[in-house]
Amino acid sequence: MKGKRLTFGFVMDTIISWADFGYYQSMILSGITEFTEENDINLICFVVGKLHPYEDWENSRNIIYEYIDEDKVDGLILLSSALETFSADIIGKLVKVKNIPIVTIGQSFENYYSVSVDNSTGMKQVVDHLLEEHGCKRLAFIKGPEDSLESQVRFDAFCDSLKSHNIPVYDELICKGNFLITSGVEAIRSLIEKNIEFDAIVAANDIMAVGAIEELNKHIRSSLHEVPVTGFDNVDINRGNILTTVNQPCYDLGKNAAVILQKAINGEKVEKNVMLPSEMVLRSSCRCIPGVVRNTLLAKEYIEDECNNIEFNQFKTIVISYMKAINESIELFDSSFLDELLEYEEDVIGAFFAEIDNGQKNEFLHKWNNLLLFCTNNRINIFFLHDIISILRKFIIEYIDKKKYGVMLENLFQAAHILVSEGIRRGGSSFSILSQDQFSDLIMLDESLISNMDTHEQMNLIEKHIYNYDINRCYISLYEDSQKPMDYSILIHASRKDKKFDTKENGIRYETKKMLPDEFIEELCSKKFNIVVQSLHFGQYQIGTCILGFDKMVNRAFEIIRNRLSIALNSALMVERIKNQSNELEKLVVERTKELSIINDQLKAEIDRRSDAEFKLRKILEELEQYNNQLHNQSIRDELTGLYNRRGFMKLGYEQYNKLKNSKSGFLLFYADLDGLKQINDKYGHSAGDEAIKGFAGILNKSFRDLDIISRFGGDEFIIIAIGACPDDVNAILERIQNNSDQYNKNNNLPYIISGSVGSAYYDPQINTEFETLIKLADEALYKAKQYKKSLVK
Repeated sequence: MKGKRLTFGFVMDTIISWADFGYYQSMILSGITEFTEENDINLICFVVGKLHPYEDWENSRNIIYEYIDEDKVDGLILLSSALETFSADIIGKLVKVKNIPIVTIGQSFENYYSVSVDNSTGMKQVVDHLLEEHGCKRLAFIKGPEDSLESQVRFDAFCDSLKSHNIPVYDELICKGNFLITSGVEAIRSLIEKNIEFDAIVAANDIMAVGAIEELNKHIRSSLHEVPVTGFDNVDINRGNILTTVNQPCYDLGKNAAVILQKAINGEKVEKNVMLPSEMVLRSSCRCIPGVVRNTLLAKEYIEDECNNIEFNQFKTIVISYMKAINESIELFDSSFLDELLEYEEDVIGAFFAEIDNGQKNEFLHKWNNLLLFCTNNRINIFFLHDIISILRKFIIEYIDKKKYGVMLENLFQAAHILVSEGIRRGGSSFSILSQDQFSDLIMLDESLISNMDTHEQMNLIEKHIYNYDINRCYISLYEDSQKPMDYSILIHASRKDKKFDTKENGIRYETKKMLPDEFIEELCSKKFNIVVQSLHFGQYQIGTCILGFDKMVNRAFEIIRNRLSIALNSALMVERIKNQSNELEKLVVERTKELSIINDQLKAEIDRRSDAEFKLRKILEELEQYNNQLHNQSIRDELTGLYNRRGFMKLGYEQYNKLKNSKSGFLLFYADLDGLKQINDKYGHSAGDEAIKGFAGILNKSFRDLDIISRFGGDEFIIIAIGACPDDVNAILERIQNNSDQYNKNNNLPYIISGSVGSAYYDPQINTEFETLIKLADEALYKAKQYKKSLVK
């Protein structure tokens, strides 16, 4: 696959949120990408799973390791700290590439080059700062994964700093974590529920620190809000929260790794293990003035003399009236925030006078930062705070001795303006780079893929939508045999942003390890390229690969498309397999019928004298077969609606449940009943009631797919199994039922309205709920839905 240019491989564990939140992986990739762009080098990103994952399904992504070999890349960058800490396992996965240079990021292994960060120094700086500058004594620490070397180094540095200050490490203050935002939330929740005292939170990374701040903010009017919180990494997600952290030069990690790899490929002398420095970044989460503000303050010290005699309440009443007018002009996600917003603004006014009157340094900026944080957390556009500052300045200057306090006033107002501007600039980076139109289109693509059971149509949908998400090329392949995925694959879609390639009616067959057919490799290598190689899988079931091209960055759409495409293709292939089996069976029946016809003709010629008896016997057999078929249909089909009856559903439902359970696949079970059947029977007669039941059955039949199992469970109750559906699909399915009900009522102009109530339950293969329990859960959800409808009528 390698062409004239050098080709770098980058092995890492996830692409979720790349370029959306500036996560660790995203920032490292940006450093690698910039170097490859500057030096005209191809880049292949291999997205694999952790070797010892928390979730079993992540193992399915490890098939991507099989694609990494010396025919595709000239050198490899391995994000080892995110993948695994057991070096032997990683080395075992890379046997095929042992003859090319490998650079690891985060950990160093024998025979490999490495780039890492001095985690210890930065963490010690943060802990020393909390102990010495803020006088903290009981510091809670939120750890990273137990098997992470970086996590352990950061925790050891935390302990060393405490010991050097003669402060014990309290076991009850050490919280487990996994570098995810939820573990930060859970750590604070646990500390509070257990009534454990703490005066600072130190998190092993920024994402957990943000989770801790979110949980602390639920107590935002209490003393908990005054607790300093620090993180580690300095990724963009923290800046909207103004988080004190340790700057880990992730971009430099990626770029240094790329520089080392190029030199190693060219045979140049390279330092084997490079360690980059880390340093503390002070921001407001530990109640310090951020550097961006501190550097703008004028040199003159605060004046601590008594201020003019000001009628504070009169001043406050005037300013608050103006603030209210400004508040009412801004767009709020929830209007109930208005009162609380005003409370924060009143705190700012009080803090201002406390600072100039009582000499409480930094009190104004601290309360101002609380206001800024409240707005950020509640999705309030903070531009209006510039107007708040202007109002404060206008009225305060009229009451304050400008000769005495002029410098101090300008310092405070300038600092407040800068905090708002910095929050806008940095907080903006925490929003997804996907536009609203892109998100809407992504939802449409998702729904269309899931509802379409034909692979050709699914590929048409991909071609129509794929290039709305900063993707410049797309290749989709299916494994010929899912049990032997590395033998052969079928390329079913290939396109660039400006061109669709012909993949023929049934796709193009090629050896899987090549990653693409020869002619497509040649076309790809004709120009510089950046591609992401991802696994298409459904649970443990291997489906194929998805290769997407990009210019300089990728976004969360890459992973969302891979995920939804995996689910859609799995469903389509399941339907296709069923159809093929049916066609094969029909073919065998035709062939067997021909054979029987010949035999019958021969027998007829030989025993002509028995023709009458044979005819009668055949007639009896045909009638018997029809009778048997009729009996079978009567036993599993509902006579009124034509749907499966209770017996049919329990038989087919159990079969489908066991099949999905064995494949560790999820599905939705819906329990529905017809609203108001008794009233229809009482007012219009039972024949109208029967028609209403048939009408509702037709609505359900139209709202679900052919592969779904729909049954009339009894009376006006219906149960449906939606195969391959997940909780995210519930609202869309309920909306289809409602739309089809509305259309039915409009078309039939009946004297009554056909509508139903629906409850659902999800079979999670990780939980392994029994089938009867699942039905009971859906029935309980139906009951709640009916109660909710009744409450609306009241």
